[in-house]
Amino acid sequence: MKKHPLLAIILLLAATSFAQTKYEPQILILSPNSIKVGKQFEVQINELNKRIREQMDSLTQGGIADQDEFKKQPENWQRMQLADFEYVKKMDFFKQVNFISTRYLTYRFGEQFPDLLILPKDIKSGGGLAELGKLAGKEHLQYILNFPSVELYQQQGISYSKIRVQLYDNDTRKLVLDHDYIGNWKNPGFEFCCQDSSLDCTISNALSQALADVIDSVMFNSPKIKREISLAGERSGILSKELNKPFDKDLVKSVVTNDSNINPGSMYQCLISDDKTKFVAFFLEPSQPGFDMLKGNKKDKNINVITNKDIRDSGYLDQAPQLYAYTVCGVQYKGKWYYEKENVTYFDAATQEEGRLKHFNQLQLYNFFKDNSTEVNPDFWQTKFFEQIKDITKDPKWEKYGKEMFELEEKENRPYIGMYKIVADQLKKEQAAKGQ
Repeated sequence: MKKHPLLAIILLLAATSFAQTKYEPQILILSPNSIKVGKQFEVQINELNKRIREQMDSLTQGGIADQDEFKKQPENWQRMQLADFEYVKKMDFFKQVNFISTRYLTYRFGEQFPDLLILPKDIKSGGGLAELGKLAGKEHLQYILNFPSVELYQQQGISYSKIRVQLYDNDTRKLVLDHDYIGNWKNPGFEFCCQDSSLDCTISNALSQALADVIDSVMFNSPKIKREISLAGERSGILSKELNKPFDKDLVKSVVTNDSNINPGSMYQCLISDDKTKFVAFFLEPSQPGFDMLKGNKKDKNINVITNKDIRDSGYLDQAPQLYAYTVCGVQYKGKWYYEKENVTYFDAATQEEGRLKHFNQLQLYNFFKDNSTEVNPDFWQTKFFEQIKDITKDPKWEKYGKEMFELEEKENRPYIGMYKIVADQLKKEQAAKGQ
């Protein structure tokens, strides 16, 4: 599936406040329908089912543990938790296909779509369009994630699972995904981590591929994402014009002139507040070849590496991204400039000019625009890069969690309340140096 060029930006955005008249996405996840198991697996499957049954009985015996917390959750999250609780009562090895899919999709969609509704249900379907359409109508949900067949087999001494995966969209009355996914017993790691050379890994491996395609399909059919892509395109056009405006290089140079970790010659744009007490400067230059340069990079922290390859792909380390970019944010306090180097990123682009626009587009993530608008945010100079140290004892959570979770943070920040974080961080470093 070809990805929209602005989707990378969209996926980084926090959940927005678009008005919604229904839950999104809405996905009903079914149990596997037809199951085919080689005779060599029968004893092992029986043992696994016994172990799973004991675990699930222990988890569900007491009901939903914290009823007070449960009642505080939004209605959609209550429905999902109840459906999940009911489903695991009948859990077995093959129903883990549903269970893993439900948990993973809820996790992946949860932040971007707080109004999601993903429900597991112990019903089966052979995968016919008429049957899926009838089921979607009955359940009043847009998508059905169906597993018409699961097969376990061995080949050259290695165990495999083949899972047929369907995603039915009731809005279009079509299958937007219908494909077989094959997983071996190798541990895929990350969110799908499992015991290597186990039957569990064959399921996890197949689903790690399938659910990535499910997410892409839902994203590209999402009205919310379509609106955000359209808005991101309009904002990108505005930023491309902003990118070419003249700017005052000398101000930033005078602030960072003695910092060997910042190259003033690679600065390509700078935004300066009207009172000239704050700036955000953008830098981009060619990166050193190979991933070895990351090992030797002692000047940057929290480096972000964006590559077209997945870290699990063969050859991931063969070629590092070709561009190196970062921002420098500065604020004047009591006549002195304080600054920080942030958002250090290695990535690729066809040209440096394209790379600059790609990097500059990060402003969409940093409150440069009003919510759901192409208008510039007048509070930009008070948000993200220029956050101030807050008195967390005024936070409602302080009474409940403060002394246990935030006491050290509160004590450390107490002398700096009201200061810009950039200033406070530098003063803390200076204070620590004096104490050494």
